[in-house]
This record gives sequence, structure tokens and C-alpha cells, in this order.
Amino acid sequence: MRSKSTLFVLVPLCLLLGLSSTLFAQTDTSRILFLGNSYTAFNNLPNLVRQLGQTANRTVIVDSHTPGGATLDQHYTDATALQKIRAGGWDAVVLQEQSQVPVIPFHRNWLMYDYGSRLTDTVLQYNPCTRLVYYMTWGRQNGGQQCDPNRLHCSPVFTDFGHMQDSLTVAYLYMAQSNQARTAPVGEAWRYILDGGGLVLHTSDQSHPNLTGSYLAACVLHGSIWDAVIPLD
Repeated sequence: MRSKSTLFVLVPLCLLLGLSSTLFAQTDTSRILFLGNSYTAFNNLPNLVRQLGQTANRTVIVDSHTPGGATLDQHYTDATALQKIRAGGWDAVVLQEQSQVPVIPFHRNWLMYDYGSRLTDTVLQYNPCTRLVYYMTWGRQNGGQQCDPNRLHCSPVFTDFGHMQDSLTVAYLYMAQSNQARTAPVGEAWRYILDGGGLVLHTSDQSHPNLTGSYLAACVLHGSIWDAVIPLD
């Protein structure tokens, strides 16, 4: 159960991120597709975004495809992801890269950037009026070196969360700017909270989000989708 002290911190944060500005918005319906992996699936993040939309007097319909460890290049050829994209009618599509890819130079430069653009083009082909949102993830709790499964390619050795977050932020901003999309700066919101101390956002694996971390991610995504947050890019 979330403590009262946690609620007192996160509820004002959601207001800061813009929920108050849309609280009395006219009712409308939005359809949002999430393509990612466990960072999106944990604590049913799409449903948290849907519930926040309801507090803003919106009807929100969400769908998702989040195989564990999935990368953008895998989504680009995944039959289920493509079927959902081609169904059309999405008001927003949220794309999340695998959490280590953006900080491993080989995979970032040859896979993330390339297939991020290809996947974006595919989304826009079937959903020309959609809002593309890149879901910026967060660093490991204590940083460290990140490698692919065969350890053929690795990241630098990150000294802490902030050091790894720097690389994630640069990668997501570059991809968004290259594709004229927007970034939901979730990782930077995590940095803001963690720098303040007192809250834990990671689970015991030092990677995935606990419920508080997912709630914070949902607040940032809500603001980024409905123009309540000023994007970093």
C-alpha cells in the first residue's frame, strides 16, 4: 500500500506536470497504442495513463504490445505490432526502446535510430494524424555497465543513475528531433524525484519500476500526450 507521504509528493507532482490544466477539459475520446516491453507492461502502465485521462474528464481507450525485452527493430517486423498499427485510428502512439539499447553505442547508432525512424514512418503511414511519443526510460539504480546478451557490445561503465540517465536522455532527444516526434521525459522526471531523496522508484532488481515509478511515468506520459508538459525537445 502506498504511504500517505508518497501520495503527498506525487499528487502535487502530477499537478505540476499539467493535470490541473486539463482537469475541466471537455469530454472527448482518445485512442492510444503502446509499443514497448516490460518497462511499459509493469504495473499496467497503459491503464494508469487511461485512469489519469479519466480524471481529466476524458474517455481513453488503450491497447498495447509489450513482449519482454522487445526492441524497436523487433517491433518493426513483429506481426502483432504491425497488425495493431495498421488497424489505424490511433490518436497517439507511444514507442519505448529496450532499456539498455540507447546506452550501448553500437545498438543505439545502428538499430535504435534506424528502426526508430522506420517504425515511425510505418505508424504515420497508417495513422497520418497521430501524435508520436517516445517514452524516455530511466537509468539503472546504481548505473553500471550494460551489455548485450553475448557481451559483444557494451556501454561505458556508468558511475550512478544520473550518469546513465545522461546517455538515455541524449539518445531519446536525438531520435525525437530526427523524426519530428516528441519525447515523454520520464527518465528526467525520475532524476528530479530521486535527486530529492526519500522515494524509491525501482524494484529490487534495480531496473524495473515499482508502482510509484510507474505512476510517475504515467503522469509524464499523460502530460506529453495531451500537451500539459513542455517537452525537453
